[in-house]
Formats: sequence, structure tokens, C-alpha cells
Amino acid sequence: MKKFEEAKKIYDKIEIPEELSGVVKETIEQHKQKEVKIRVPYWRYSVLAAASVMLCFTITLNTNASFAKTVKDVPILKTIAKILTIRSYEEKDDDKTTTVNVPAIEDKREETSRKINDINKTIDEKIESYVKRASEDIKEYKKAFMETGGTEEEWKEKDIHVNVDYKVMSQTENYVSFVISGCEDWTSAYSVDYFYNINLNTGEDITLEELLGKDYIEKANQSIRSQMKERTEKNKELTYFTKEEGGFETISKDVKFYINKKGNPVIVFDKYEVAPGFMGQQEFEIK
Repeated sequence: MKKFEEAKKIYDKIEIPEELSGVVKETIEQHKQKEVKIRVPYWRYSVLAAASVMLCFTITLNTNASFAKTVKDVPILKTIAKILTIRSYEEKDDDKTTTVNVPAIEDKREETSRKINDINKTIDEKIESYVKRASEDIKEYKKAFMETGGTEEEWKEKDIHVNVDYKVMSQTENYVSFVISGCEDWTSAYSVDYFYNINLNTGEDITLEELLGKDYIEKANQSIRSQMKERTEKNKELTYFTKEEGGFETISKDVKFYINKKGNPVIVFDKYEVAPGFMGQQEFEIK
């Protein structure tokens, strides 16, 4: 209240230029003499009023620093949680170039802050563990490369990269779905994805059962089989592993998925998991 009172005192001291007062009076007299009646729809009055308030508000903020600070300190809207890049770095050594973007969920609500902080800590630990393991794998690869006749010059030409990044798949006021991906370009066979589907009201993971119901396993299985059949019928070059080849039978309780912008879960299978490598990662939207 004290800040508003100070702002009001500053406002009361602002003198209105005599020229502006004269212009206003002259305009009023001109409209009185014309006696022209114009019917303005009710909604236009609302728009004009809102525009006038916005104009006054903007002028006040631009001309009165004290009032601007007062407004800034007033929590008008509750900010929803969001995904931010909290750390980015690039490291180079004789073996590789490592580029990393570390995300975190920002949520200032006390009721979820502890669980969100735990999630952020887990994200950081997973990324750190992945980068460390990738570095060890590349060292082993270099050792084998040198032992089979490779040279330092040939190794440098490989220009190996390790990349870690993330992508927000969907977000509302109630949840956020995003994936963190890590890949190493020295081998096309290896990449890793970590999927997060977080209820922002509770800080808990969103499950497929919550999205699809108690019979979510059978519902997902039927949809995946149907989509596989449809894809292979449309394109004869596509094929999925059979049961005997270790192909798809049923989803597991910890199957990877994200939530798309329609609010539907999309189940994800890694490259080589249910189909030959040339088909890449396979995704199935469950409606």
C-alpha cells in the first residue's frame, strides 16, 4: 500500500498542460454543436474503454519509473511451470567434441517445488552419466582403432561428436512432456532418449493408465498392431520383426512415450527394437 500511495502522490503532482486542456474543451464544444447521433454497438464501448486503459497504463509506465516499479512488484498472473536451459557447454579434446544443453523445470509453487527439484536433479545426473559413458566408449573405440592400424591423422578426420539436447513435445498449464536425447556420431547404432511426462499440479509422472484407462495395455497393443499392418500394406518395403524374430508382442509397464499436442500418448520404440534399422525409431500415437 505504501508504494501505491507514493505513486499516487507523484501522479497528483503531474500538471496537465494548458494547451491540452484547451484542445479537449474545443473538441467537446464542436461535438455539441453538430448534434450528430451515432449508434455504437455495446462491444465497441468495451474495446474503446480497454484501449483507453491500456494507453493510459502504457503512458504511465513509460513516464513514471516509480509507478512502473510498483506494478512490476504486483503478482497479477500466476506463472505456469516451464522448461528452461539451465546450462549449455561445449568441450573439445583430442578424441571428440561434446555439446550439451541441460534442461530443467522451473516451477515456483511451494506445493510441487520439492518433487520438481528431485526431477531436475535426476535429469542432471542422467546427462552427466551419459556423457561420461560416451567418453569411455569413444576411448575404447580409439584404442581398438589404433590397434588395428589406424593413425592419429585418420582419427582426427573422424571429427567425432557427442550431443545432448532436449525437445518439448507439448505443454499446458497442467502438464509438460519433453524428451532428452543423446547421440554419438561415431556409431549410428547408439543413441538414448529419456522421456518425461510431468503433472505440474502434483510433480508426479503421468502414466499411460491415467491417459488411456485401466485396459491401457490391451488398448495400446491393438492400436500398435493395427498401425503396423496399415504401414506395411501401404509400403511394401516396410517390415516389422515377427514374434520369432523377437518382434513386438506387448508393451511393458515402463514403455517409453510422450504426449503430443493433441493430448494423446505416443509410444516410442528404439531403432532395431521392433523393426530393421533402416526404419529408424518407431512411433505409434494411441487415440
